Amino acid sequence: MSDPQWRFGTISPDEKEQDVTQRDQFNNDAIGLAEALVREAIQNSTDANAGEEPVTVRFRTEVLTGRDSARLAELLLPLEPHLVAAGWAVEPLREHQIKLLLVEDFGTTGLTGSIEHRDRGNFYNFWRRLGGSNKRGSKGGRWGLGKLVFSSASRIGAFFGLTIRESEGSAYLMGETALKIHEMDGTLYRWYGYFAEHGGQIPLPSADQDTVAEFRQITKISRSSQPGLSIVIPHVHDISRDKILGSIAKNYYFPILLDRLAVDVDGTVLDRSTLHDIAQRVGKTLDVPFDFIRRVGTALRESADFDGVDGITAQEPSADYFPGEILDSLREKYAAGAVVHVRLPVELTTQGGEDELSWIDVFLQRTPAEEQPYSIFVRDRMVIPEERHVVLANVRGAMVAAESAIATFLGDAENPAHTKWNQNAERLRKNWYRPHLTLSAVRHSLRNLHRTLAEEDQAIDKTALVKFFSVPDRIGRGGGSKEKFERSLDTAPPWRIEPRKGAFRIHHTTESASLAFPFDVRISVAYDTPVGNPFRLYEVYDFDFGDRDTITIDMSGAQLADADEGGAVLRLMDSSFSVSVSGFDVNRDLVVRVEAI
Repeated sequence: MSDPQWRFGTISPDEKEQDVTQRDQFNNDAIGLAEALVREAIQNSTDANAGEEPVTVRFRTEVLTGRDSARLAELLLPLEPHLVAAGWAVEPLREHQIKLLLVEDFGTTGLTGSIEHRDRGNFYNFWRRLGGSNKRGSKGGRWGLGKLVFSSASRIGAFFGLTIRESEGSAYLMGETALKIHEMDGTLYRWYGYFAEHGGQIPLPSADQDTVAEFRQITKISRSSQPGLSIVIPHVHDISRDKILGSIAKNYYFPILLDRLAVDVDGTVLDRSTLHDIAQRVGKTLDVPFDFIRRVGTALRESADFDGVDGITAQEPSADYFPGEILDSLREKYAAGAVVHVRLPVELTTQGGEDELSWIDVFLQRTPAEEQPYSIFVRDRMVIPEERHVVLANVRGAMVAAESAIATFLGDAENPAHTKWNQNAERLRKNWYRPHLTLSAVRHSLRNLHRTLAEEDQAIDKTALVKFFSVPDRIGRGGGSKEKFERSLDTAPPWRIEPRKGAFRIHHTTESASLAFPFDVRISVAYDTPVGNPFRLYEVYDFDFGDRDTITIDMSGAQLADADEGGAVLRLMDSSFSVSVSGFDVNRDLVVRVEAI
């Protein structure tokens, strides 16, 4: 075996050039580098859970000096000509100190699978695969792109990985750098290179005992013989400890509160007992009802209040879905403020025609009027933060998809950063038949259950004003815009809805000053229909407020709190608010409803 060294593959003249273009998916306005790093690292670790015990993930910053810094600098120096050719800065290689970020997991299996064959195991997927993944069931990743965040976190685009597998005691060391396609001395090199042994056809990790021991010593890796994976990021970007702590609290409070995960950041441990205080200390206020999450965790290990029989649709569960006496019992429990737990079947059909009946667990609790509404959507242990399909006021809700088949389905729907489900995801449409209907049923399950249980508990609220309108008829049905009002005669609306071609505008009025800002409203939109309720007849193919490439929302004096297929939640910030929404079919009439929540 040869000593490990850096080497980039070359691109032959007949080969298409394909550069790396996905970095922005992990460092953008929606999700910063620290948050992307936290989500990817913890997701990989929880996917490799070795059993029922909690997984522990440690983030640790080290600053190397003296001999350790010099030795690691020596290992990194061969990257210099490639950095220059790729247009990257080489100044970090001149620094006498090297700042490292170490990410290590425990209670995990390590990178299992063959180190030299294409067996699609974890080792192969982590080091030799990009843009695809074989993870199924509750496993977090699907895109195979997330590991780019490790190189993106380095100022020289490099990282190392040392793994010990559960089935053996040997440690394997490998490294990777992700730059861009570059040319040196007339040779075109690939955008990525490996720190590995290059004696054969493919780069192999070093298993040499002395090499691994020295690397462990100079980089301060704490792993000795425990199975798992240790990531070392040299010349790490300025990612503060508080940003890491805040990102963990925001994205992983669900498994932490359920005692499935503990995270240590430079000696500060986030677990069930410390999460709330640490989150507040780093300025990441968690508007999370901890007692409700803990009740959900307990209920997941118990029998549900009701187990459905038929697969749900986007309109279910409705009152007709439940047997009469069961519905009465659930409504009574909900009215008493207890947590209602319903298990709802979900019908899945693959593109190959195979049917499978899976399920989701939905939880609902009525809360006092002064408490903020809360909802959470979880795939196994992972919170999907942008799936905040809020329910009405005075409600706590949770949707948990932990069963393998539905977790696989939802994983196929996720974007690369695992923050939102996309009904048009290529993998989703490739693997599943009519997936948009299934996804809509899952997304709406919480809201539908709330409407069903609260049906007999609704009271008239004169501040929850509703105004309907449709834009002028464009297809010769009789022309002219029409307006419908449903409001109390002794009140005036604190907003005005103005129709526009393929759009509408919600604008303040003189009555807006009477609102107690900030003030939350829900906008519901549908295309008008000759008969029936337009909102009940809405289909996801009509339009999707979550598709910001199609639906444009321009706001002044307002903020977007949530968006789903048929509408959005806005937070009106002051009495001069104005919201314009465009991107609808100009040949169809719109019906718009605005409700206070």
